[in-house]
Amino acid sequence: MTEFVVESVLHNLNSLIQKQSKPFVSFNQDLRRLAVMFTTIKPLLEDAEEKQFSHTVISNWMQKINDAANMVDDIIDECDYEALRSEYRGVKGSLSDKVQCSCLSSFQPKHIVFGYKIAKKMKRISKKLVEILEEVEKFHLIGTDRIAIGGRRVEVIEGPRTTSFCEPRVYGRERHTNMYLIDLTSNHDEFMDVLSIYRIEGPKGFGKTTFAKLIFNHPMVVDHFELRIWVCRFIDFNFNFERIIEAILEAAIGCDCEDLDLDTVQKKLQNLLHGKRYLIVLDFDWHRNSLDVDWQRLKSVLACGKKGASILVTAPASATIAKLWDGYVQYKLSVLSDEDSWKLFKQQDIETDEFGNITSFRMHNRVMKLAKLVAQDVNYLIDGNIFIHWSKRTHHLSDYRRRIGLNSIDLQQIKSLRTYLIPNQYSDQISPNVLKCHSLRVLELRLRGELSPSIGDLKHLRYLNLSKSDFKTLPEFLCKLWNLQILKLDYCKYLKKLPDGLIDLRCLEKLSFKGSPKLSSLPPQMGELTSLRSLTSYFVGNERGFLLGELGGMKLKGDLEMKHLERVKSVEDAMEANMSRKRLKELRLSWDRNEETKLGEDVEEILEVLRPDNQQLVSLTVTGYPGGRFPRWMFSGSLKKLEIERCRELKGLQEGLESMTALQSLRLYDLPNLESLPDCFQQLSSLRRLAIGFCCKLMSLPNSLRDKRLERLDIYACPALEDLLCDCSTSLSVCQLRVDGRLILNKVKEGLYPCQI
Repeated sequence: MTEFVVESVLHNLNSLIQKQSKPFVSFNQDLRRLAVMFTTIKPLLEDAEEKQFSHTVISNWMQKINDAANMVDDIIDECDYEALRSEYRGVKGSLSDKVQCSCLSSFQPKHIVFGYKIAKKMKRISKKLVEILEEVEKFHLIGTDRIAIGGRRVEVIEGPRTTSFCEPRVYGRERHTNMYLIDLTSNHDEFMDVLSIYRIEGPKGFGKTTFAKLIFNHPMVVDHFELRIWVCRFIDFNFNFERIIEAILEAAIGCDCEDLDLDTVQKKLQNLLHGKRYLIVLDFDWHRNSLDVDWQRLKSVLACGKKGASILVTAPASATIAKLWDGYVQYKLSVLSDEDSWKLFKQQDIETDEFGNITSFRMHNRVMKLAKLVAQDVNYLIDGNIFIHWSKRTHHLSDYRRRIGLNSIDLQQIKSLRTYLIPNQYSDQISPNVLKCHSLRVLELRLRGELSPSIGDLKHLRYLNLSKSDFKTLPEFLCKLWNLQILKLDYCKYLKKLPDGLIDLRCLEKLSFKGSPKLSSLPPQMGELTSLRSLTSYFVGNERGFLLGELGGMKLKGDLEMKHLERVKSVEDAMEANMSRKRLKELRLSWDRNEETKLGEDVEEILEVLRPDNQQLVSLTVTGYPGGRFPRWMFSGSLKKLEIERCRELKGLQEGLESMTALQSLRLYDLPNLESLPDCFQQLSSLRRLAIGFCCKLMSLPNSLRDKRLERLDIYACPALEDLLCDCSTSLSVCQLRVDGRLILNKVKEGLYPCQI
């Protein structure tokens, strides 16, 4: 962890040194001095990372390095902030050189004061680093060029017992699988031993257990062996002959055998295996005391089956452990290729957002324990009413209590705080103590009142989440957060206006305000935010600065709703949005028919050019569209969800629907002139849900829908269809049929039955 922090700081320091055009001499010298000292420390960190768990003095030394690195990171961040501030106020500066700090090349009083403060901070940190380097001599740390790595190895003692259940997918082991299957299931001649032993060898984490599961559950193995037994024990297991025999019998019969004596266990096991071609997998966490086991005795006990009986052992790549199985068939698992590694990684339980950032994942309990060990007193989570003594070094604090009560947190003790999350508590205002945490990068809270002007002083802030707050407007001083990258204002039900200065936040990548119904416009010139990658909604206006073309320079991803498209006057205006360059997953297009604005005559051509990157789009909603026909791009084969609402001129869905083979959900709502649907539902192979509502002229459903297997069919406010479906409900191939919200038909295991209304 410390090694990563130091490496990141070194990179930023070197960038700052290279990009500074006319720095002060003292400032530049301090930068280089810091870079040299961190470069000296870096090669020693790998050895120190290992030894810190058994040597408290080394652990304390690492903490000092971490503190110094974080202080330098804050200084570099201040330079970023000052460069952005200078540009926004008309002082010469360049966004392309993010850390150029061109403010220092001018002799304006503010810049001289800033340079003096930074130089003073750097000298203070340099003094700390000198002391850190003086301490290192007594630790006898080895640099990264050493042959052997010393220190204590960290092990998590506890672990779950695995089962023979196979993983969803195994990558890069096809060659090993075929070789193993041939050896295990080939004809066994008379010269072959009764019992064959195979071992799968590889370092921890190489997938030995997963590969063994694949073999164990393979159809060829299932058919070949009369009996298969999976035995798994980890390093808390006492390795001796008696316990291994007992473990095999327990796995075979599913009962505890601790009360049985050794002779009884041995006889029961031999009776079970006698005359059978069996496969036993020993998925053990072998270690040195495995050498005490009488393996020849074990083999003689198990050699009571039919020829071809086999034992499959998973073993670490250790010369000591390998002696146990010397002479037996060995398969050494190789490193996965980059391609197979990537396939495996993509399979894991990981969810990402539209930027590819990991938002949630499943973690093995051993990794979780190790993470807590490494985090030490840097991260704290408070849940319930447990009082916690946190450290002054705490960087990340999450408070999930619903009431602060008596155990409120005195943040004055932890001014180094970088992350503060309090998502479950409402506050009338931001605590002054929070606003004194000037190193904050991430802040999440809920407010009943208005924002304090002091929030503009949190110059390091990257992530600000004020969702579910009660304020009506965002003040202009929020726009001083020039490093801000993510601003979340979701479900702020009273929010009406965003500040015009929002366009000064040139680093902003995500602006989210879903579920904030009173917000009906955005600041002018939103196109200035060229770093924006995610925007909840865009409200098209009639004046310059509010036109659709403001989206042209944005490389948007994820979800987007475009409102008031009736204000787009021409195809040329729509083309300026550059929608084809937007890699959207969900798109909602909305025309407001209640406005007095005269609709353009080329609405169908406008919709044609609003086509995003079709390969990415999976969900499309069209509301209030005034045209009579849809463009073909709307019927993309990659779409999984299509909703068409309040399109009063639409009389039918023209050809193109049949190509939507990925479509899972189709919703048609308030289409008063819709007269028919195309007879192509059998071609919609993925369709699971269909909802039709307020389509008063739709008198019948296509014949292809009668045999279409749907999970759910909803019909509401369609009188002709309601009568039709009630008469023929049992002949439909649907799991559930609902009419006006009432369950008419429900599929159960025995078949289809009409429900009582």
